[in-house]
Amino acid sequence: GPTTIKSKESTIHCTDGWFDTKNHDSKLFQRPVIQQKNQTLTADSIIYSDSSTHGRAYGNIKIVNTSLQIVIKGKIGETWDKKGVSYITDSALAISYNPQNDSLFMHADTLWLFFDKHKKTKKMLAYHQVKFFRKDLQGACDSLTYTTKDSTMRMFTKPVIWKGDNQLTSDTISLVIKNGQMDTMTMRDNGFIISKDSTGMFNQIKGRTMIGYFRRNKIYQMKVDGNAQSLY
Repeated sequence: GPTTIKSKESTIHCTDGWFDTKNHDSKLFQRPVIQQKNQTLTADSIIYSDSSTHGRAYGNIKIVNTSLQIVIKGKIGETWDKKGVSYITDSALAISYNPQNDSLFMHADTLWLFFDKHKKTKKMLAYHQVKFFRKDLQGACDSLTYTTKDSTMRMFTKPVIWKGDNQLTSDTISLVIKNGQMDTMTMRDNGFIISKDSTGMFNQIKGRTMIGYFRRNKIYQMKVDGNAQSLY
């Protein structure tokens, strides 16, 4: 029947499996749940060592991280809590559930989380074939990083963002997010913006570096530095 096991690092809820009380190792089945500070892990099956804080999860994985306000899903995952590292792969999906805005959905081959000794997330990596979208923003790139210290998302290798009627590209794109809303965006090297106007023509702006400023998630100013060109 339903069983709850508590230890120094975590609380385990399960209905099937075994737990080694001497070595604090466990193998759990039938949707077990492991609760830790700032994070809850659920999967079809979990193998976990409380002494080494290393675990593996398989099938319909769901990680709820309250410090980052994100839900991560996939089919295969692994964590090293003492090192502060975990990953999830195979149909990996991250969902940002900030209540102030529409949820942001991000797909990638693999998602990595790095966290401190207090289980607070420091950084998230996503690669390859990254795609993300929400009602007012869509984007794609090969790899992406998000750091909580500066609330900045950085996109690498052919990044592209679709914002309203605008398509934005450059060698790298950095997007600063404050209070759940877009604040500034920096497009470094080969910045290019194209938008379709009401007549069906395409307006274009290009330059070495572009910096966009947002109000209520809408671009209100764009600065272009280096070889600036515009075509309207």
